Amino acid sequence: MKTFLASWVCAGLLLAAAHAADDDYVPGPDSRPQPGVPAGELLKFTFDHSKIYPGTSRTYWIYVPAQYRPETPACLFVAQDGVVWNANVVFDNLIAKKQMPVTIGVFVQPGLVKAAAPTRRATAPTEALNTIRSEIPMSASCWRSSCPTP
Repeated sequence: MKTFLASWVCAGLLLAAAHAADDDYVPGPDSRPQPGVPAGELLKFTFDHSKIYPGTSRTYWIYVPAQYRPETPACLFVAQDGVVWNANVVFDNLIAKKQMPVTIGVFVQPGLVKAAAPTRRATAPTEALNTIRSEIPMSASCWRSSCPTP
């Protein structure tokens, strides 16, 4: 039993150390606006009329680089975690340095489902857990599985 408990403690410490290492990351210069680099446009939208997931609301952004011309084909980048790590600024810098082709970005935030108003107080741990789950944004793992998209 002590060995089992010790292995769980070690695993927890390793996870904590790995998480602390994530906090040490310092973004490089491509993550910051650079002088002379034209900024693309980041447009924000909300989609809240899903027929597949009724009641689900998603925020998404479309990034259009300053160098984009409709008559010239562009690449497409799709992210399902929203705009993170100043992605639009990184795109601006890399496209300006010609280290990346002109690329339109679509950044989709995981869906949110509004919680229903409780009709009575949760009395059992399972009911409380179900209430909490209804208020948590949809899991990103759904996007990696065979879930249909709206």
